[in-house]
Amino acid sequence: MGGRIRIGILSFAHFHANFWSEVFRVSPLAVFVGIWDDNPGRGAGAAQLYGVPFWSDLGALLEACDAVGITLMWWLGVSEMVESAVVWEEHP
Repeated sequence: MGGRIRIGILSFAHFHANFWSEVFRVSPLAVFVGIWDDNPGRGAGAAQLYGVPFWSDLGALLEACDAVGITLMWWLGVSEMVESAVVWEEHP
């Protein structure tokens, strides 16, 4: 794969999203495409903090990315996000 990897974050429900977002924001190997969150206020606030777009449409963010980081509490909708990411990977 040539060039920088386009990556997005799915959910800021867990504080580890902050650490990964900072890594992606400063990495010369990545383009931090943006953030999606099922809580628009939380996601938009995080996107503003890291200077990236907030995506209200999960599918659109997946289409814009080569990879995603899913950082959330395991009981908060993980299956929906993982299923979306798997379907996206199987049908690019």
